[in-house]
Amino acid sequence: MSHSLHLKWGRCAAQGIALAVLLLPGIHDCAAQNSPADTPEHGGQAIGAGAASLWLPEVARIMQRLEREVTFPPERRQSQLLPLLPGSTTIYAAFGNYAEVTRQVLKILREERENSPLLREWWQRSEGAKDRDNLELMAERFAQLEDYLGEEVVVSARFEGQKPGLFAAAEIGKPGLDAFLRKLIAERGDTSQNKTGVLIFSPAQLAATKDKGTGRELLILVHPKYLAASEDLSALRSFLARLDKSDRGFAGTGFAHRLAQEYRRGTSILAGADLQRMLTDLPARAAEKQSTLEESGFADAKYAIWGHSTVEGQTVSRGELSFTRPRHGLAAWLAEPQPLTTLDFVSPRAMMAATIVLMKPEKIFDDAKQLSLGSPSNPFVMLSQFEKMLSLSLRDDVLQNLQGELTLELDDFAPPRPMWRAIFKVKDAAHLQTAFDTLLAATQLGAERSLTRRVAITQFQIPSRDGPHQIAYAFSDGHLIVGPNKDSVATAVELHNSGDSLGKSKSLRTALPPGHSVEASAVFYLDPAAMYGPQMQRFLPGAMDKATKWAGPGTPSVVCLYGEEMAIRSASRSSAMDAGVMLVVSAMAIPNLLRARMAANEASAVASLRTINTAQITYGGAYPERGFATALTKLGPNPADAQKPTEDHADLIDESLARDHCSADGWCNKSGYRFHLEGVCKTSPCTEYVVTATPSVRNNTGVRNFCSTSDAIIRIQPASGTLTRPPTVVECRRWEPVH
Repeated sequence: MSHSLHLKWGRCAAQGIALAVLLLPGIHDCAAQNSPADTPEHGGQAIGAGAASLWLPEVARIMQRLEREVTFPPERRQSQLLPLLPGSTTIYAAFGNYAEVTRQVLKILREERENSPLLREWWQRSEGAKDRDNLELMAERFAQLEDYLGEEVVVSARFEGQKPGLFAAAEIGKPGLDAFLRKLIAERGDTSQNKTGVLIFSPAQLAATKDKGTGRELLILVHPKYLAASEDLSALRSFLARLDKSDRGFAGTGFAHRLAQEYRRGTSILAGADLQRMLTDLPARAAEKQSTLEESGFADAKYAIWGHSTVEGQTVSRGELSFTRPRHGLAAWLAEPQPLTTLDFVSPRAMMAATIVLMKPEKIFDDAKQLSLGSPSNPFVMLSQFEKMLSLSLRDDVLQNLQGELTLELDDFAPPRPMWRAIFKVKDAAHLQTAFDTLLAATQLGAERSLTRRVAITQFQIPSRDGPHQIAYAFSDGHLIVGPNKDSVATAVELHNSGDSLGKSKSLRTALPPGHSVEASAVFYLDPAAMYGPQMQRFLPGAMDKATKWAGPGTPSVVCLYGEEMAIRSASRSSAMDAGVMLVVSAMAIPNLLRARMAANEASAVASLRTINTAQITYGGAYPERGFATALTKLGPNPADAQKPTEDHADLIDESLARDHCSADGWCNKSGYRFHLEGVCKTSPCTEYVVTATPSVRNNTGVRNFCSTSDAIIRIQPASGTLTRPPTVVECRRWEPVH
């Protein structure tokens, strides 16, 4: 494969492994061994500066060789494994075979170690040499394992119940894998007592075994054509059954079809999540609790897809967050692509710049106001009072006069004050100026208006604990520029007028993904050299200059987002930054999905407590000599004969709250909550009880505890941790009633 087709994310991975695992400890060792007297070039200005001077050329040379010489797996245009996954697959990730990549990296590191006395001395004698030898051996074993596999490894997950079901599969490329795996396991420990935590099965052994394991073992199936691994024995059996069937569950799902589309375009790495399926476990009773999620628009989130491919000889990373219907609510705040003009006020030497185009700001204000209704800390209540006092409307006098495009720029974050700018595209500058004048006059911040470098600038001070902060702003060519002082604002206007801005710069254009221009819904720009260079210079004087000399200047990273009717897409030539941005975009949806699921779990828990209270009343009427039931199992179905309820199994609640889901100490699991019923029986019949519901996983399945007693009032304990013991009747009745 040519250099132009090398996968950029793979290069970064190879370089990162080489640097972090095999090299960086040596810099630390060497720095610790060099005293100020050993660093005459910098006169002992910084500890380790001399060591860095010695090591940077070594590191830079290795990085350059990895860039030039490592060849990565080609793109794949189909997957033999995708149809074989469980039909309930929710998360999917596929990678190429990296046996040869690993060997190429090890070869380069070994050659450099032999040719460099400094590296060789450090490897053999410095602290941690044994650990480095072990890591090198692990890398060799990894390459040997990959030799037995085909061109792709797939890892998937499904969510059924409380524990995610992980499943991995690969094609087998050559015979002998079973023996190799058993040899690896033998190297790990005592196989006679299965202390390795790994069990290997042939198809025949899998069919014959009845042992379900402890739930902690990694179970591996070695089929003549496939390798499969899971902690769930039934998952391996289902995989084996699918090999003999033409009807393969996952292949018929919409999620699988969407992943197949990405394969046809060509991909080197592919990951995805079926967001709609993540909501399928929500109880029907929680429908009324999903109103907030529905209003946000993220209840319609469909798939999250991320992958790498080659376009015009360059590696491009693409992401997608799709929806089942046209975006609305919070999900529609990102506007459609348009030419970006606020970047024309940004310095080409900026460390970072983030530009986003929002739909009508006043509509966003309305959506936010609607979403806050019913919140006890609704900020719009105070805002309304403040607006009446000033005779000023944030919505009509400010937001309605903004276009929706804004840019945040960071030039320097060194103390005592960071250098930043914010640029807004405006509709009516005169109306905005009047609104600002009204606000500044009312707050008495001592605003001053002056002409700085032929730019009319308003400046005022905001009091703070560490001293007053200056804020300056000006209007220019349909834009509002805000900064920390007059010169910052004036400089932005000059950059716009001269055409020397980041928006017009070559560095931005060359960093854009192929076929893309500065016409997008959002652009995120990061210059690593500008961001981290000054910090390195402070701690290691001269180190940045040497790094630039040996490795060359850093390349800025740019990620573009595009808002479409039913999707938000991303494109980038960056392999790390774009993944982070898509995570940010997905983070707008995922917390809402999780909150909706927690709200649904909490609603289900309250409904279950009501069911238990009703069952207790019925039980006391049916068995008056006993009174209330003293455990959930007594209210559950009869395991011996479901048609014959008894005092010990009254069949008043279903088995989801009793029987198999209950532990020995009486806690039962249902819909993300653990339930416990305890009778308080000083005499017979039993006249009191307390029933408790607590999240199975704190901050994941729920955040609040619930309880109830014989008064049948559901009570809540907000902002609390998962309970390890149920409350007493007295403690429960101190909690707040659920309204």
